Amino acid sequence: MLGQTIQHYQLLEAIGAGGMGQIYKAEDTRLHRIVALKLLPPGLAADPERRKRFLQEAQSASALNHPNIVTLFDIVTDGDTQCIVMEYVPGNTLRAVIPPRGLAVAQALQYATQIASALNTAHAAGIIHRDLKPSNIMITPTGMVKILDFGLAKWVGAGPSAEQPTIEQSQLTKEGSIIGTVSYMSPEQAEGKRVDARSDIFSFGSVMYEMVTGRRAFEGTSGISTLSAILRDEVQPIYELAPEVPPLFEQVILRCLPKDPDARWPSMKQIESALITLQRQLDPAGPYAPPLSAASAEIAEAHPAPAPAAPSRAPDPSPVVAAPIPNGAAATKPVPITSPDVRKPSSSSTLVLVLLLVGIVLVASAGAGAWLWWQNQHRPAPPYQAQVMSPPVSTPTTPPAENPPPQDVPRTPPPEAAPAAPVESALKAPRRTAKKSPLPPPTQFTPVPPPAASTPQPKTEEPPAAPPPPKPTPKSAPVVLTPITVNDALPFRIALAQDVPADALEGQSLTFTVVDDFQVGGKILIAKGATVTGVIASEAGKKRFLGIGGGKMRFELQRVEAVDAKKLNVRAMAGRAKEGPTTRPFDTGRGSKSKGLAAVQGAEYIAYIDGDQIVSARK
Repeated sequence: MLGQTIQHYQLLEAIGAGGMGQIYKAEDTRLHRIVALKLLPPGLAADPERRKRFLQEAQSASALNHPNIVTLFDIVTDGDTQCIVMEYVPGNTLRAVIPPRGLAVAQALQYATQIASALNTAHAAGIIHRDLKPSNIMITPTGMVKILDFGLAKWVGAGPSAEQPTIEQSQLTKEGSIIGTVSYMSPEQAEGKRVDARSDIFSFGSVMYEMVTGRRAFEGTSGISTLSAILRDEVQPIYELAPEVPPLFEQVILRCLPKDPDARWPSMKQIESALITLQRQLDPAGPYAPPLSAASAEIAEAHPAPAPAAPSRAPDPSPVVAAPIPNGAAATKPVPITSPDVRKPSSSSTLVLVLLLVGIVLVASAGAGAWLWWQNQHRPAPPYQAQVMSPPVSTPTTPPAENPPPQDVPRTPPPEAAPAAPVESALKAPRRTAKKSPLPPPTQFTPVPPPAASTPQPKTEEPPAAPPPPKPTPKSAPVVLTPITVNDALPFRIALAQDVPADALEGQSLTFTVVDDFQVGGKILIAKGATVTGVIASEAGKKRFLGIGGGKMRFELQRVEAVDAKKLNVRAMAGRAKEGPTTRPFDTGRGSKSKGLAAVQGAEYIAYIDGDQIVSARK
């Protein structure tokens, strides 16, 4: 049919084929654009069921408007041939893009977020895909995801009598298409039961599993064995096939794959929110980073970043300093200071530092001098002393005798005390000259004057040295808090803080710690190391009503402390209480040789936010 023209569409080349017909690349000769034509050949158009599904695909796709869903332009009929005209998507299918060992985590997360956004829009419009698989997902050269083929799409609002495709109608018995179609079916779809949006959630989990591991979640040697695996077997743990996948991403995928629809994520919207949160944690500056506010934009326009000068030496390892932000403005990215003056103090700063040190030394010296002066003023007075004055005896041949050294006498001498012996010897000394010399004046006592104050001075404590002047402390900017909503079922990692003995009783309290900072919108809401409380929900082997319920010891989580000191409600399982039990069994880890323990310290688990809650974080 190449070169043939259907109305004003000229077929250029065949680009694919499916159970609903051939797909061609064509040119719209009126608008001169490249489109894709999906043809239902005359042989298939004679089947009323085929015609009905073909029309249903056109109606389903035309009701959706999303960048990650292929756009439908028109539906035309040329004789017995019916055509759907849709957007032409260059690139490869996701099946061709996935390498044998899986995609990189960042790339898989990017594709998964786009697929979840498209399915969320379809489910909100009341449409479920029912045939989601890698071959129905196109990846453009720019990394854009486009979901194709709504041929098995179903309106959720259809009544109970709406027809459901049987296994034969879904081409399960057709050779070459068994594994490719069956491997991504949900258990309820494989059993022919009524399906809803949770069936797409199961298929989406299978696609994500294959993206990160490179292997299908459920695969057998035939269609029957693959169906049996979907209905009976659990998937191989992701960490065994791809250890680099973050545990939170693994938990998002595994919660899509329970056999019971009630145990899966309740909606595609919650999956999209969890994937966006995880992508922000892994890449805060990526495409899902929160946009700048108007205040931030005004600051960026008023203070544009200067153009970097050509470096004349090795890169400067100076720290990154955040630019000051007015109160109320949103935080902008830190501005690196490249000037070398930031690392070295200027001459004026050095002079101020020297003057400050000199001032401290002067104040200390003044204090020491004041203390010495005070000590001298309050030193106790010496005892009274009496000095004996002996006049010299002068002779023509000998010089006058020197006065004897003063002697200590009692403070108050007796009233009738005799003169001292040295005085008497001096008075009775023989004169060698014929001429009498006058007698020397009598010896007098010269007491040392007493202190001026007769009463003792009160002794005071010595003043301490003057302390150095306090250094000026910079004024801290006021802390501005902003309320942030934490959505239900957001996961984060925790670790057991103590060993749990195997004979622990029900109701015993438990303590866990948060392994990584939990962030929403780039704000830390639960800090690393925060305490998580919990209790033992059931004892190991304990039987409940009618002897049912024995098995591993289980636990439940209660609360975790947020950065604003609020206690947030948390649970141990992804689903809410109305969707199933929120307790989970302990896991001692592979290869653990601990005896008598139900769980060892450091064992990691996943906690989930229990209900939408609000935390106040720094703005």
